[in-house]
Amino acid sequence: MTLERAVIIDDDPNFIFILERMLKREFPALSISTFTHPGDAFHSITTSRTDLVITNHGNGSMTGTQLVSRVRAIKPELPIIMVSDNDYIEGEARTAGVNRFLEKMKVDQLPALIRGLLY
Repeated sequence: MTLERAVIIDDDPNFIFILERMLKREFPALSISTFTHPGDAFHSITTSRTDLVITNHGNGSMTGTQLVSRVRAIKPELPIIMVSDNDYIEGEARTAGVNRFLEKMKVDQLPALIRGLLY
């Protein structure tokens, strides 16, 4: 699979900044759209090309697992990674349809996780 466009959703703009910098360093040609509101992200995912979704669990008006469930209903093949500091929700995230779950404290493993998922 070709990785051209990723969507990042997190309610913490600082964490989004960290992820975006990391991904741009590892995947320089990658186009990244970032969102702090899951509803806006969902609209983008369903109306634009999206090759990868990275979401947090606690996103305010809609949890990450709710977002994943909604995306899965429309795009069942789309790779989705959940990054969260709450490892106890991993089971819930997998039930909702995430392909991979990563604890925030291990975020440095994200590029390798993406490569393993997509290539």
